[in-house]
Amino acid sequence: GKSFVLEVMEKEYGFKIIKTDDVSRNQMQPGEAVFNSVVEAFGEGILDEEGFIDRKKLAGIIYADDAKRELLDELTHPPVIEEVDRQIRELKEGEVLVAESALIVDCNIMDHFDSIWLVEAPLEDRLSRLTGKRKITREHALSIMENQLSDEEYEKHADEIIKNPDFKDVNDKFMMRNMAVDFVMKQLQALKEKYGL
Repeated sequence: GKSFVLEVMEKEYGFKIIKTDDVSRNQMQPGEAVFNSVVEAFGEGILDEEGFIDRKKLAGIIYADDAKRELLDELTHPPVIEEVDRQIRELKEGEVLVAESALIVDCNIMDHFDSIWLVEAPLEDRLSRLTGKRKITREHALSIMENQLSDEEYEKHADEIIKNPDFKDVNDKFMMRNMAVDFVMKQLQALKEKYGL
């Protein structure tokens, strides 16, 4: 998935990486302006016993009500985009910043970037990552994906598409990783040469 491609970009090429999910998570910590706005909008019922936003509770609210999802987006997306823009401004000559984010297309900020690359993975891989990482049901994962833009919509805006291979037939995890590294490295090397990075 994206994380694997980012790992190769960072370790093999030394690119700077920013993940907007991480930025958003940091901005929703107690004491942050975004945290205060979200709690004010959704009430203290979204907080856990320790005073942190309970992401599962909040997800349950926003995925059941489009208006509330849009409200959350209005509160959280602009500060995230502002942070990405700040990091872009602070780049030194010759540095490359890779932003991992669905917001680039969702928020129509493609013009903030020199090039948009899309990493595609098979649907089942994405579902298993969502259900495993977030500990949610398959149905919940599908409902989250239904609220996202389609692959076709993202493809329309992509300058380059990196398709993750399906190595399910390979039983040896070490061999699978080596094959995946080789596959991604070849694609990235071609793109690096194309863009003069």
